[in-house]
Amino acid sequence: MARLGSARTGMARPVWALLLATLALAGCQAGGFATRQPAPQRPPDPTDGLAAIPPCPTGLVARLNTGVTVAFAGAVPDRPETCLRRVNGHTYRYFLGFWGDGTFHDGTAAERAAIRKVLTGPVGTSASFPLRTASAVALWRSATITHVGDPTLSLGHGTPRPTMLLLVERRTDAGRDVHTETLWWLDRATLVPLQREEVIPMTHGTERQLAWRVRALAPASD
Repeated sequence: MARLGSARTGMARPVWALLLATLALAGCQAGGFATRQPAPQRPPDPTDGLAAIPPCPTGLVARLNTGVTVAFAGAVPDRPETCLRRVNGHTYRYFLGFWGDGTFHDGTAAERAAIRKVLTGPVGTSASFPLRTASAVALWRSATITHVGDPTLSLGHGTPRPTMLLLVERRTDAGRDVHTETLWWLDRATLVPLQREEVIPMTHGTERQLAWRVRALAPASD
């Protein structure tokens, strides 16, 4: 009987050892050691807008694919955000280098704030504002500007330049689906407009038509 008891005890030892090992493993798992998962990856940040809006470009000359030469001549005195361009002996004014029809003066506070918001906001930033109308029959009554991307653009055979791509939409009175769309590629370093395209509505979607493109941008020669 003693021998039988000893034999049974000896046979039971591996079973107890296995049970203890199983419990120990379960304890490690409960503590998170054996089942630790990698930390979830943070989604990528959206492409940023401009950290700071650069001053009006000066001392630069752009040559367009149309053969036109544009000289950038800094800012209007006492209006640091109203930039000057000279073309064929005439001087034109644009807010922050691109906005306006060449005769920009002060604009409205809402207009200026909306454009600054889009330039400094990440991709997807959009802002709308009413347009000043020269007469009661003026067609466009409001505008929306959207930061839609940050592609690179090659100028001729030069190094690709980082740009900010903006979509400008102008609309008529509310309730009428009449609008126009324009795409602007702005050089991120200088805000020089490098390309402009018109978005043309078609029967089956839209078509993009190149208005002009800068082929070369260089310091003005003395």
